[in-house]
Amino acid sequence: MNKPPPPTAATIAYKEAGLHLQLEMGISYTGDPDADFTSLLLAYGKGTAALARIALEHGKDPEIRRIAQHVLESEAKQAERLQAWRAAHP
Repeated sequence: MNKPPPPTAATIAYKEAGLHLQLEMGISYTGDPDADFTSLLLAYGKGTAALARIALEHGKDPEIRRIAQHVLESEAKQAERLQAWRAAHP
């Protein structure tokens, strides 16, 4: 029986990012749907950004690298907006 190849550095990084995302998504719910939405979206965004960084570090395809860069830029803007909302709604 053939053994599967050992995981690549990218695979290991993606798995670690996925585990970290699961932990981040375990927020303390407040009962306020708006506050909970921002907390969840910020956690999800951290995971998305981590995946994009892995793609940039290990990926070779130019289109995927452009998408990953766009994801990082979009996520940074979204995180700023969510943090601003949270600051205005303590």
